[in-house]
Amino acid sequence: MDHVSRISSYCFENENMRIAQEFLLKNDYRTLPKEKMEIKGDEVFLVYHDITQNPLEGAFYEAHRDYADIHFTLEGVNFIRSTLIDNIHITKEYVKEGDYLLGSYEGESYTDSYMGPGYFAIYMPEDAHLTNAHPIERANVKKYVIKVKVR
Repeated sequence: MDHVSRISSYCFENENMRIAQEFLLKNDYRTLPKEKMEIKGDEVFLVYHDITQNPLEGAFYEAHRDYADIHFTLEGVNFIRSTLIDNIHITKEYVKEGDYLLGSYEGESYTDSYMGPGYFAIYMPEDAHLTNAHPIERANVKKYVIKVKVR
């Protein structure tokens, strides 16, 4: 997790990750359209979410095979819990169209991130991440996710 103002300090080997980074450097995230936006066709694109976080109980982890996710917050505090994909018990097998699988995890090896406006976190395909939930309170969050094809 970091602030978007520091995105230039990251060094990415993957060309699509560099394209996403350059997009964040050249565009003020606060003025981006609140809709899906192609950056490089279906390889790098932006998706807007305006959600109310649900209780943590019953929430699930998602993971991807082909895409990395860059989550960054516009308004509210975006809570995301992450763990390695190998830790989760798969409850919904991989769906190629949509590039996701779902799972649960009850162990103690995870990281919680609370991201306020301007903060981002990167989740690679090996990172299962639990989104759209909160352990304490239901709150509204406005955020973007940049989907980046890395495989």
